[in-house]
Amino acid sequence: VMAVAAAVIGTTMGLRKHTDSQEVLSSCQQSVDIYQSNVERLKKTVDGAAADLQITESQVKNPQTVTDLHNAVNKGNKKTTIDASCDASASVEDIQAADQKITAATRRLGNKVEAILSAKTAVEHSKNARDVAVAKANLNNKVNDGQNVLSTVHSNDLTARQNLSAALSEAQQVVSASDSLNASIYASELDKLQDAINKYTATAVSQ
Repeated sequence: VMAVAAAVIGTTMGLRKHTDSQEVLSSCQQSVDIYQSNVERLKKTVDGAAADLQITESQVKNPQTVTDLHNAVNKGNKKTTIDASCDASASVEDIQAADQKITAATRRLGNKVEAILSAKTAVEHSKNARDVAVAKANLNNKVNDGQNVLSTVHSNDLTARQNLSAALSEAQQVVSASDSLNASIYASELDKLQDAINKYTATAVSQ
């Protein structure tokens, strides 16, 4: 009876060990699939940064953001290899060790992706900040031009003068607003003011 019991126990343990080995191998193979998926994700992220890589330091408010993006993409382009594989003939311990290496490598790929995305966003925000600052300064300069025109150019066209005064007032309000405005808003306001200036000067009379 003891011999039979021992045989049964031995068979059960053998089946369990086989099952555990299969589960560990399956987990390792799944990690490989996830790793490969992240390799593709990193490649797409690098490709997706192409347009932002064309942005120069002179086009952004903070030049460091451009440097950071280039560094992040360069790291993303570096080829990496994993000294591990899911060998079905290996021991459970070796397969688990390989699984851990592959998982760690996947995590590093994810970090590279996040670094590129973060740097990409920083460049875009920095460029927008500079665009806004430049557009706002241009509008402010145009307000000064308009005020100068209004005070030095003489016209008998009351409507043209009123229109220019209104355009100046509106432009000054926009200039006084926060820099959170889109650059296109400042540009649009500048165009309207320029149009009012042109129409007013067209009615000028000589003294």
